[in-house]
Amino acid sequence: MALALSCGLAAPGAAHAGSGPWVQGPGALSVYAGGEYQRINELAGRDGLGDPSVIAVDDGIETTGLKLIASYGLVERVELELDLPWSHAQANRPGPVC
Repeated sequence: MALALSCGLAAPGAAHAGSGPWVQGPGALSVYAGGEYQRINELAGRDGLGDPSVIAVDDGIETTGLKLIASYGLVERVELELDLPWSHAQANRPGPVC
């Protein structure tokens, strides 16, 4: 079982499905900030014979991620984009996992 949370914030001028083309116009700026959290308690996989199996992950594994994306329109149909991701994963117990 895994728990995943995700959230994001987009600037008012951001593109929406069907509103393309999705390139900023000259001088336009768009900023997106988002975050994600997951807790993994079990991993699904396959054993040596190819049969499905589920492995308990002791006290769980937690991952956290943040992302900032800024897009700036240089000229018509050309933009500059800056992407700053950050991610962290940790096992919730000291020593080996599983």
